[in-house]
Amino acid sequence: MVGGLAFWPVLWFACVVGTTKAEEDDANAQTNNDDESGWLQTAAFSPGIMMIFTAHVASIGATVGEYRRLVALADNNDGTNTVATTVWNATPTARAQARATIRQGALQALLAYTVLLFTSSCIVTLLARPLDQRMVYLIQGWSRLVAAAVLALLSVRVAQWLDLYPSSFHLADYHERKRRERMGTTVVELRHAVRWSVAKKLLRPYCVLLVLLQQGADLNETGRITIPVSILAGVATGVAIDFAMYKCRRFKSARLRFCLSITLVVFLSFLSVSVLAEGAYFIASVWDDSKKAQEDLDNSLWPLWAFGMGAIAMPLVHLLVWMWSKFTSANIARDMVLITPHKQRMAMSMFFSDRKLAEIQKAVGTANDDNKPKSQEIDKMEDIVEESQDERYAKNAQSTVNACNQEESILDDPENVPGEKNLECEAEEISSDNKESNKHTEETSVSASHPPTMRELFMKWECCGCVRGNDKSNGRKAYSCVAWTTHVFVCFACLFVVVVNIGSSRQQEAVREKLPNVFELIYRYIDDGPVCAFDDRGAASNITTFPDHDSAHAAGFLILHCGACAACSDWENLELEYTTREFLALESRKCAQKSLFGGGKSDLIECLESDRIGFQGECAVCWAEDILCTKKFCAFIAIQSFLINTLANFEVGSDTITSAACEEAHCEAVRPMVLFALDCIRLMLSSLIAVSFFARVYVYSIGQPGRLCCVLRCHTTANGCDK
Repeated sequence: MVGGLAFWPVLWFACVVGTTKAEEDDANAQTNNDDESGWLQTAAFSPGIMMIFTAHVASIGATVGEYRRLVALADNNDGTNTVATTVWNATPTARAQARATIRQGALQALLAYTVLLFTSSCIVTLLARPLDQRMVYLIQGWSRLVAAAVLALLSVRVAQWLDLYPSSFHLADYHERKRRERMGTTVVELRHAVRWSVAKKLLRPYCVLLVLLQQGADLNETGRITIPVSILAGVATGVAIDFAMYKCRRFKSARLRFCLSITLVVFLSFLSVSVLAEGAYFIASVWDDSKKAQEDLDNSLWPLWAFGMGAIAMPLVHLLVWMWSKFTSANIARDMVLITPHKQRMAMSMFFSDRKLAEIQKAVGTANDDNKPKSQEIDKMEDIVEESQDERYAKNAQSTVNACNQEESILDDPENVPGEKNLECEAEEISSDNKESNKHTEETSVSASHPPTMRELFMKWECCGCVRGNDKSNGRKAYSCVAWTTHVFVCFACLFVVVVNIGSSRQQEAVREKLPNVFELIYRYIDDGPVCAFDDRGAASNITTFPDHDSAHAAGFLILHCGACAACSDWENLELEYTTREFLALESRKCAQKSLFGGGKSDLIECLESDRIGFQGECAVCWAEDILCTKKFCAFIAIQSFLINTLANFEVGSDTITSAACEEAHCEAVRPMVLFALDCIRLMLSSLIAVSFFARVYVYSIGQPGRLCCVLRCHTTANGCDK
């Protein structure tokens, strides 16, 4: 139960992190999409977090159970299959010391992981508050996909733990041999082996877990309890799976054990497919959450297609693993000296106890083969092989002794010239001389050996599974390299999302502080200030600034946009914006992306003035300056907008912080007279350009759409502006 109980501190700090913000944060940072359709609701449960902790409990229970089995009582006299005698199970004192060391190593790893998870979750959760609500929805969909992947992996691992694959026994003995080598002969080595084995299993999904923990940044009531409820459910489910494996491995009937094992694997595979379909459907819904999109998804067969593809994929995965397992079994059996035992070893569970090991093995060990007639023949063959090997070793030893005695008689003859003794005889003498010392060494206390340093222990660490010596085939090395490369890529992607969410939340906070100034400088007197107007003579039109719209109307001019005319208000740029409206957004985004990765202002201007876009003169300069300004203050908001599919969101408000609102707060409000040139990007040529043209054309840095400024407001209010 150590593996399960050690996670209770995680539940405590997760609950604390979910409720530490002050009440004013709840009032000032409400849901960003309060007016959205109600079918997207924040869930009080994370399937991804639950399944990660389920896998933690199951895998740690199997690992700790295997170490405890290796130090269990081995001197049974009933003929059952037991573990090999080592320095750790030779005496009762050594066994007690080994059990205490295993317990200490596992607890140390769990406590260190708890501290790490506590610190990192505080950082990623508190700094990401308040998290954009659509990002919360997207993380919930990602959580379902993670749960599906963990369930699929767990179904494969459970099949291996329950010895359903051909290589289960061979791999078990292979890993047992490796684990016994890592245990060493000192307390330091054993503690490090257990600690590092547990730590590796805990740290593998760590980066993925960081993304899922950001659901705690949701300030809704359900967001506060998401993390503790999910962790509690995961620990309980992990303990249940571990106990189920423990019971399955103790059944006397091999047929019953096989049926129950298959049932458990099929159940986990079915859950994986179901959660995969739900997660993909959820993400598709989040990316287009309009009512029409919801109706289209509800009326489509897309979830059934996803379920069907998963139902086909899971059997294929198990088939491939079975074929690979069969191939691996043949290789390992060929390389090992002795035939691998096939009997059940009663481990792979944290419920393992060595107090009644002899009785359990006596009851179960011989019952494994009651439904497998060929197993008895395998037993006989193993005994024959072992007996023949013993006889061969005895004959070789006897021949060596006879040869040595004959050589000694020859050397005793004074007529013979002394020469070199046979090397085998020397080895025999050395072995005889060292028998007593070796026996004495084995009987000494474990703690009396010279313990290695931590540096020496970590120098044995295998990097990414790619360098492990000659005990691994090329195929397994290639598989390990591909698996670790994929794992590293996923970790960097998850860390990228975590950093983007934190940066976006911080930038949104800065925008909220400046929004009052934006309203005062841009919107309060938007219809009372100067306007840019033209006399409607086509390319020869006179484009002039008037102090107000009444003056423009009195002069017979039509109003183009609110605010003074500026660099982009000439006829050439206005015509260009209309003729390139189908691809201007995409091309300008490409220029902005180049500047994002190191391009300077001159490179950005050159890109905007290229034949593909064609901005001229000061208009290109004004665009470049605004792109650089937005990149400086709104980059994380822009990247997050891409992730949550809000690139076309033109809303500006205190509860909707988009890249457009960020650009207004940091760029336009700071120097409105200069950047009124950019307002011309959104103007209309009276009867030619519709309102939808703004959404297609006006794009700020990194492809982010700007605000619907005074142009749209002017043309949609009854204040005398021209329609």
